[in-house]
This record gives sequence, C-alpha cells and structure tokens, in this order.
Amino acid sequence: MEILTGTAGMIAGLATAVLIFAGAWLLVARARRSNRKLREARGDPHIASVPHPARDHDQRRDIPQ
Repeated sequence: MEILTGTAGMIAGLATAVLIFAGAWLLVARARRSNRKLREARGDPHIASVPHPARDHDQRRDIPQ
C-alpha cells in the first residue's frame, strides 16, 4: 500500500509541475502578443527585424543625449 501511495503522490506531483509550467508558458505567450500589439499601435521602429524606410528618421524617436 505504501508503494501505491508513493507512486500516486509522484504522479500527482509531476502532473502539477507540468500544469504549472504550461500555465506559465501560456501566460508569457499572451503577454508577448499583447506587448507586440502595443508596440505596433505606438509605431515602435524596433518591432521589425528589417528597418522600415518610413520609420528611419522619425523625429519623435530622435532623443538627444
């Protein structure tokens, strides 16, 4: 009986760990999608890997140091 209880506890613990990992994965994926939408809405030039010609000389993004 002790072996059965230990095995059931191990399976439940692994299932809980997998569910926590999957939940965190989904939460991060949702946050990244929302962050990308926000950047697109603000016209952030850093969202594209290839520079966009219209965004190269955006005066709002040119901050003097």
